[in-house]
Amino acid sequence: MTTPLENHDPTPAPSLPEATVKSWARVNAASAVSSSRKLIVMALREAIVSGEIGAGQQLKQDELAATFRVSPAPVREALWQLASEGLVRHHPNRGAFVTELPTDEAIGVLLPVRLLLEDHALRRVARNLGEQLVRDLERQILVMQQGADRGDVATINEADVRFHELAMEASGAYHAIQLWHSVLPRIRRQLYVLTPRHADLQYVPEEHRVLLCALQAGDPENLSATLREHIITASSTLMAGAAQPLDHDNGP
Repeated sequence: MTTPLENHDPTPAPSLPEATVKSWARVNAASAVSSSRKLIVMALREAIVSGEIGAGQQLKQDELAATFRVSPAPVREALWQLASEGLVRHHPNRGAFVTELPTDEAIGVLLPVRLLLEDHALRRVARNLGEQLVRDLERQILVMQQGADRGDVATINEADVRFHELAMEASGAYHAIQLWHSVLPRIRRQLYVLTPRHADLQYVPEEHRVLLCALQAGDPENLSATLREHIITASSTLMAGAAQPLDHDNGP
C-alpha cells in the first residue's frame, strides 16, 4: 500500500546526521539490539514528536537498520506504524519522510477533531466527577508548574497530555477514547511546536487550572466554551505568533 505523492521539493533529503541517529538508539540502547519493532517505533516517535527529527527529513531504512542493529523488516514495519499515526509518509520510489502539519490543516482539521472528542468525553466526566480524578488532574497541573519553573518544555508537555488522557479515559466513552488516541501523536507533536511560543510558560498550568475549575463546576455550556478557548483559540493564537497572557481575573 502506498499513499499519493505530496507536492515536495524534488531535491534529495540529506542523510541523517550520524550523531542524531545514534542518539535515537540510546533511547533504548540495551533493548534496541533485541530487534523489537515496538522499541524502534518508540524511539523514532519520540524523536519526531520532540522535533529532533524535523519535518521533511528522510528516514532511510538501511541507515536505521544499521543504527538499531536489526534486519530491514522491523524497521519497515516501524515506519508503516508511524505512517498510520500520521508522523511518516511513504513516497513511491523515494522512501519514507517525516510529515508536515500545515497550519491550515491543524486549525481546520486536527483542532476541531480534538475539540469534538474532548467535549463529548469531558461532559460525561463532569456529570460524575470523582475526588480521585480531581487529585490526579491537580497532580498533573503541579508537574506542569514545576516544569514551567524550570523551563522544561518536555515535562510540561507530557503532563499536559497526561491531564487530558486521564480525563478522556475517565469518561468511559470507548469510541471517543479510541479516536483521541489515534490522533495523540499529532497532538503531542503540535504541543512541542507551540509550547515554547508562550510568552510565559506559566500560562500552561494556569489554563489547565481554569479547565479543571470548569470541569468541577459542571456547567456543560461553560465547560464547552472553556475547552474551545483551551484547544482552538489558544492554539490558533500561538500559531499566529501572538500569544497573550491569561487573564487571571476572568476565569469560568
